[in-house]
Amino acid sequence: MGRGGAHGRGGGRALDARHEELVAAAEAGLAETQRALAETEEQARHGQEDAEARAEELLAEARMKAERIERETERVLREHEEARDEIHSHMEHIRNSLAALTGRPTAPAPEKPREKGTWRTGGPWAAE
Repeated sequence: MGRGGAHGRGGGRALDARHEELVAAAEAGLAETQRALAETEEQARHGQEDAEARAEELLAEARMKAERIERETERVLREHEEARDEIHSHMEHIRNSLAALTGRPTAPAPEKPREKGTWRTGGPWAAE
Protein backbone atom coordinates (compact mmCIF):
# COMPACT_ATOMS: atom_id res chain seq x y z
CA MET A 1 0.00 0.00 0.00
CA GLY A 2 1.10 3.51 -0.68
CA ARG A 3 0.55 6.69 1.09
CA GLY A 4 -2.90 7.53 2.23
CA GLY A 5 -3.65 3.99 3.26
CA ALA A 6 -5.69 3.18 6.34
CA HIS A 7 -2.64 3.58 8.52
CA GLY A 8 -1.81 7.00 7.02
CA ARG A 9 -5.32 8.38 7.45
CA GLY A 10 -5.42 7.50 11.12
CA GLY A 11 -2.08 9.20 11.66
CA GLY A 12 -3.35 12.30 9.86
CA ARG A 13 -6.38 12.44 12.10
CA ALA A 14 -4.14 12.12 15.13
CA LEU A 15 -1.96 14.94 13.84
CA ASP A 16 -5.03 17.09 13.13
CA ALA A 17 -6.35 16.40 16.62
CA ARG A 18 -2.95 17.20 18.13
CA HIS A 19 -2.75 20.35 16.03
CA GLU A 20 -6.22 21.46 17.16
CA GLU A 21 -5.28 20.66 20.74
CA LEU A 22 -2.13 22.78 20.48
CA VAL A 23 -4.01 25.64 18.78
CA ALA A 24 -6.70 25.54 21.49
CA ALA A 25 -4.01 25.58 24.21
CA ALA A 26 -2.23 28.48 22.49
CA GLU A 27 -5.50 30.39 22.14
CA ALA A 28 -6.32 29.76 25.80
CA GLY A 29 -2.82 30.98 26.79
CA LEU A 30 -3.24 34.04 24.59
CA ALA A 31 -6.64 34.81 26.12
CA GLU A 32 -5.20 34.47 29.64
CA THR A 33 -2.26 36.71 28.72
CA GLN A 34 -4.64 39.31 27.25
CA ARG A 35 -6.74 39.23 30.44
CA ALA A 36 -3.58 39.64 32.54
CA LEU A 37 -2.45 42.52 30.31
CA ALA A 38 -5.84 44.25 30.60
CA GLU A 39 -5.75 43.81 34.38
CA THR A 40 -2.20 45.19 34.56
CA GLU A 41 -3.14 48.16 32.38
CA GLU A 42 -6.13 48.86 34.65
CA GLN A 43 -3.91 48.68 37.73
CA ALA A 44 -1.42 51.01 36.06
CA ARG A 45 -4.22 53.50 35.28
CA HIS A 46 -5.43 53.37 38.88
CA GLY A 47 -1.85 53.74 40.12
CA GLN A 48 -1.36 56.78 37.90
CA GLU A 49 -4.65 58.31 39.05
CA ASP A 50 -3.72 57.69 42.68
CA ALA A 51 -0.28 59.23 42.15
CA GLU A 52 -1.77 62.30 40.47
CA ALA A 53 -4.31 62.72 43.27
CA ARG A 54 -1.56 62.41 45.90
CA ALA A 55 0.57 64.94 44.00
CA GLU A 56 -2.34 67.40 44.01
CA GLU A 57 -2.80 66.88 47.75
CA LEU A 58 0.90 67.48 48.39
CA LEU A 59 0.89 70.62 46.25
CA ALA A 60 -2.19 71.95 48.06
CA GLU A 61 -0.54 71.26 51.43
CA ALA A 62 2.66 72.96 50.27
CA ARG A 63 0.73 76.03 49.08
CA MET A 64 -1.12 76.25 52.40
CA LYS A 65 2.15 75.92 54.32
CA ALA A 66 3.80 78.59 52.16
CA GLU A 67 0.86 80.95 52.75
CA ARG A 68 0.98 80.27 56.49
CA ILE A 69 4.73 80.98 56.56
CA GLU A 70 4.22 84.15 54.55
CA ARG A 71 1.53 85.40 56.95
CA GLU A 72 3.70 84.54 59.96
CA THR A 73 6.68 86.32 58.40
CA GLU A 74 4.59 89.42 57.74
CA ARG A 75 3.33 89.34 61.33
CA VAL A 76 6.87 89.07 62.73
CA LEU A 77 8.07 91.88 60.49
CA ARG A 78 5.18 94.10 61.65
CA GLU A 79 5.95 93.31 65.29
CA HIS A 80 9.63 94.11 64.77
CA GLU A 81 8.79 97.34 63.01
CA GLU A 82 6.46 98.33 65.87
CA ALA A 83 9.14 97.44 68.44
CA ARG A 84 11.71 99.47 66.48
CA ASP A 85 9.35 102.45 66.40
CA GLU A 86 8.75 102.13 70.15
CA ILE A 87 12.50 101.99 70.82
CA HIS A 88 13.11 105.06 68.66
CA SER A 89 10.32 106.90 70.44
CA HIS A 90 11.77 105.89 73.81
CA MET A 91 15.27 107.00 72.72
CA GLU A 92 13.85 110.36 71.65
CA HIS A 93 12.19 110.72 75.06
CA ILE A 94 15.49 109.86 76.80
CA ARG A 95 17.36 112.42 74.63
CA ASN A 96 14.81 115.08 75.50
CA SER A 97 14.91 114.17 79.20
CA LEU A 98 18.72 114.32 79.25
CA ALA A 99 18.69 117.62 77.42
CA ALA A 100 16.22 119.03 79.91
CA LEU A 101 18.30 117.78 82.85
CA THR A 102 21.61 119.03 81.50
CA GLY A 103 20.30 122.16 79.88
CA ARG A 104 21.95 121.28 76.61
CA PRO A 105 20.01 121.45 73.35
CA THR A 106 19.01 118.15 71.80
CA ALA A 107 20.58 116.97 68.61
CA PRO A 108 18.07 116.18 65.92
CA ALA A 109 17.07 112.53 65.85
CA PRO A 110 18.32 110.51 62.90
CA GLU A 111 15.85 110.24 60.06
CA LYS A 112 13.89 107.07 59.62
CA PRO A 113 14.67 105.07 56.49
CA ARG A 114 12.44 105.82 53.53
CA GLU A 115 11.98 102.17 52.56
CA LYS A 116 11.61 99.08 54.63
CA GLY A 117 14.90 97.33 55.08
CA THR A 118 17.19 100.33 54.41
CA TRP A 119 18.66 99.96 57.87
CA ARG A 120 20.28 96.81 56.55
CA THR A 121 21.61 98.38 53.38
CA GLY A 122 23.14 101.59 54.64
CA GLY A 123 20.49 103.80 56.19
CA PRO A 124 21.13 105.87 59.35
CA TRP A 125 20.95 102.71 61.50
CA ALA A 126 23.38 100.65 59.47
CA ALA A 127 26.15 98.96 61.44
CA GLU A 128 29.51 100.54 60.72
